[in-house]
Amino acid sequence: LTIYQEEMKNNELNVSLDYSSSVEILKYFQTKDYARTYINLKNRNRYNVTDYIRLFKKTLQELKALVRKELEK
Repeated sequence: LTIYQEEMKNNELNVSLDYSSSVEILKYFQTKDYARTYINLKNRNRYNVTDYIRLFKKTLQELKALVRKELEK
């Protein structure tokens, strides 16, 4: 199974009218336990990255407040 960046971009933007390759990929995934495991790992990884970004943003906001407080002295 291969997918190219242009195909991914077209799928994301709903530009493509031919969904046969996507259907074939989904049918294939449904038959393979390791594919489901891989997708679950990718979802878990996506969650962890999103959580990290949220924590990083919170830390930046805290640092900004501390710098502002220090500059006001």
